[in-house]
Amino acid sequence: MRKILLSLSRSIYFLLPHPFDYIGKESSLRLLKYPLRKNNAASFHHMNDDDINFHRFSWLASCDIDDKNILEKAIKQIIHWANKHTKPLKKQHDEAIWSLEMTAQRLCYWCEYLYLIKSHTTAEDFRIVYRSIWRQYRYILFHHLYIVPYIKRPLLVLQLYVIALTLRDDKNSQSFVKLLQKYFADILFGDGMMKTRNAHDLIPYLSVFTVISVLLQQSGEPMVSSLISIFDRMTSALRLFVYRDKKLACFHGSQEGDYTRISALLDHCPSQAKMPSRLPYSGYDRLNRGQLSLLVDTGSSDLTIGSYASAGALELTYKDKRIFVNCGNHKNSDDEWQRLAATTAAHNALTIDDFNSYSLEKSVFVWRNRSDHMTIKRQNGDEGEWLICEHNGFKKRSGHIHKRQLFIDNFGKMIRGCDSLYGGYKKAFAIIRFHLHPSCTTALAGGGDSVLIKSGNDAYRFDCTGYDMAIEFDCDNLSNPDEFLE
Repeated sequence: MRKILLSLSRSIYFLLPHPFDYIGKESSLRLLKYPLRKNNAASFHHMNDDDINFHRFSWLASCDIDDKNILEKAIKQIIHWANKHTKPLKKQHDEAIWSLEMTAQRLCYWCEYLYLIKSHTTAEDFRIVYRSIWRQYRYILFHHLYIVPYIKRPLLVLQLYVIALTLRDDKNSQSFVKLLQKYFADILFGDGMMKTRNAHDLIPYLSVFTVISVLLQQSGEPMVSSLISIFDRMTSALRLFVYRDKKLACFHGSQEGDYTRISALLDHCPSQAKMPSRLPYSGYDRLNRGQLSLLVDTGSSDLTIGSYASAGALELTYKDKRIFVNCGNHKNSDDEWQRLAATTAAHNALTIDDFNSYSLEKSVFVWRNRSDHMTIKRQNGDEGEWLICEHNGFKKRSGHIHKRQLFIDNFGKMIRGCDSLYGGYKKAFAIIRFHLHPSCTTALAGGGDSVLIKSGNDAYRFDCTGYDMAIEFDCDNLSNPDEFLE
């Protein structure tokens, strides 16, 4: 068969399959016996071609495939699409449908359903879907590697690897592995965290990694050792941010996420990587005692500049209850809201004169002239563990060094903290904010020196002596960012 040789670099080559290479290979496919990705839904409703989400097929993750009727409807939708959309960019409307990212995502979901399609349809219908997968795979391979090869798309390449494994395109699979090694070296810290420092960004990659691992495991084949190392490090990093409620910590724009999706990901994840106590390269530390967890952002400014000013910010959980949480990424995509969510005031942290701990400016001048740094010390004692972090993010404005000392006792019943400032050359007004989870209710007690916090059936007491303490208004329902500033 005639094939075109495509070269991405001197060391990585790809073969563009002939349009008819798929003939007679249906019986040799690697097939998943059960779809792995699940979202928090179990319903099915008919979609039409005008709905862009129909073409993405991410709704397959919301289908209750144990319900025979729902499964049959979902498979009919796949066959309908494969029959109708046979040529890329046939119409102007199809440009979005045939984008590389959407096409790769669509094929990944289809590959998870191939075994069910084969066992619940006729041989002719299965052949229609199989031909469509091959055609779309060839289309992505040509456009990604020939037309725009130098745009780095690690998630796209990872999805292509899933498709290549399913189709047993082993020659290109080896090239995808080499390319993934290069890409992940650029987007990951050494501890497995994304360089965005956003835990939610790990989930799409780990979801595809899990499919790859289970696909090879069911075929009795090992995963490439270099990918195992990447997979284990990313899984370990994700576990640090997952609380007992199976949702994520809200640092650097991350939101709590979908409980069902995260839970299913961790349940199906074959990686044996355990939760670490810290991520030294990306700058996160977690203290666990009993059912009490304290997660702290200990990243220096070279990791955070131009993104989130969250030096020393913390989150506190007890059992599956969230107590102190950061604001995270606002559900509204408005730029002003996103800017506010990135400020120090939106985190459980200290501000001086309402300035951010680190600059949010993205200019090259700020990047090259940064002098901020973070020092961290952890120490185990007879009664518990100490975490001490210190940064000089306010030094240029007031000369102050901020030191945060946190202690968690061995029984997981008490946390002590102390924020101190020293070295300033002028007076400054400092505020320490603690954002309560919406499930908590509060009341001042003890003459204003204590706050009683209730979450579910559990109650907690927050004490602060020698300083003014107040409960601010609930800004959860604000629609205007200016109200937040006031």
